[in-house]
Amino acid sequence: MKKRMLIILAAVILIIAAVLVIVFVSADKPKEEKKAAEQTFTVGSVVTFGRYEQDANTENGMEPIEWHVIREDGTKRLLLSRYALDAKAFNDKKTSIWWETCTLRTWLNGEFMNTAFSEKEQSQICKSLLENKGNERYNVEGCADTEDYVFLLSLEELETYVVPKYGHQAKPTPYAIANGAYTNSSGICWWWLRTIGSSYLHTAVSNYGKRILYEGNSSHFASGSVRPAIWLDLAEK
Repeated sequence: MKKRMLIILAAVILIIAAVLVIVFVSADKPKEEKKAAEQTFTVGSVVTFGRYEQDANTENGMEPIEWHVIREDGTKRLLLSRYALDAKAFNDKKTSIWWETCTLRTWLNGEFMNTAFSEKEQSQICKSLLENKGNERYNVEGCADTEDYVFLLSLEELETYVVPKYGHQAKPTPYAIANGAYTNSSGICWWWLRTIGSSYLHTAVSNYGKRILYEGNSSHFASGSVRPAIWLDLAEK
């Protein structure tokens, strides 16, 4: 009889523990959703959306990604990551290259997107038609327009939506530095744009020397930092 009572008591304790876990999780989830819903997606705001490794400590999980809201269009918002999130070559091989065919574009719309965003978050990211103009300063032609979920800013987008309000400089995360992001003595990195540079071996960059490098850097340089951009649709789905 005593043994049966102990078994029943143990079962009751397990049930209570399970109920407490469910209650805790259920109570916490609405807080997270409420926090996201309360964010102000107006131009000039900093918001969080998605998660990516940033502190270079993989044991504590990925960190929320911070974004600058740089443009509004109806229910859609153009977001640019506040920090450079990783370091990658624009293209893995030293060859003539455009945004349309570079390896960085493939990585952003594949591995990065699937790592950084949940299925629900991915459903909010718009497939955007991007115009890929050439570089008028060097009379170099651009490539065909592309459709992308995640992309890099063009020279025109940088000059129009970013430089007037934020300047063009950025700092990389510790994770990006660990992956090879080059920085100057002030911790500022140079980061890729999607516009062609002075030749088909170069891609324009936002430089750390207080200026835009229209001629670009060699596209195969792996020390270039990456600041992803996305169009987010805030309409209920």
